[in-house]
Order: sequence, then C-alpha cells, then structure tokens
Amino acid sequence: MDKTHPDIRNWPATFQEAVAFQEALRRQVRLVPLAQPPRLVAGVAKSRLVGEGVEPDQAAGSCNALIWKGKQVGLILRTQKGIKPLYISPGHRITLPECLEITLGCLTRYRLPLPVRQADRLSRSLRA
Repeated sequence: MDKTHPDIRNWPATFQEAVAFQEALRRQVRLVPLAQPPRLVAGVAKSRLVGEGVEPDQAAGSCNALIWKGKQVGLILRTQKGIKPLYISPGHRITLPECLEITLGCLTRYRLPLPVRQADRLSRSLRA
C-alpha cells in the first residue's frame, strides 16, 4: 500500500473514480482526487468522513491536522475568511504537503478549488 495514502480501500466509490484511479496507477502519475462528496477519503470534500480535528483559525489559508486512528490522514483547510473549511487528503503518489500546495494553487475567489468547481458545473450541465 502507498504510504502517502491513509486507506486506499476506501477509495474509489464510483466507476468514474475507479477509472481515474486505475489510469493514474497505470501511467504512474500523481493523483489528487478532487471531489465534493463526503464519502471520499482522498481528495477535497466539503465535510469530514473520518477523523477528528480542530477547525482552523478564521483566516484564509489556515489549516489543522485531521487525525484518524492516531495518524494524520488529511488537513482541515479554510480557503476563505470566515467560511466553512474543506477537508483535504492525499491521493496516489502525492504527499499531504503537495496536496495542500496544489489545492491552494487552484483557489480562485470561491471556496472550492477551480477543478472541482469546473467538474461540478460540467456534470450539472450534462444532467440538464
């Protein structure tokens, strides 16, 4: 099992996520699974699936450790001042500090990272 991933058996939850994960394994590329559903252990989520942690300070960019079974499995990250935080955790071939750097680099004026917002908008338009 990849040491940077808290529990690979809990991910992926859907066929599309499984395909993305298998392709990342096949190509041996890094994977930051950016997803909104709280069922995911790896990625970016609006709410916590597992673990405990203290909410970060109110300032944007503040973060605290997310601990599960005595191990740090992610971060609680506040992306905007006074707005609810996100929960991030590493995926395939990526460390938690790299996850944080990429997530912060994908933020615009919204709470969610740009790739998550774009995927959400695309999926909603395809449903219509």
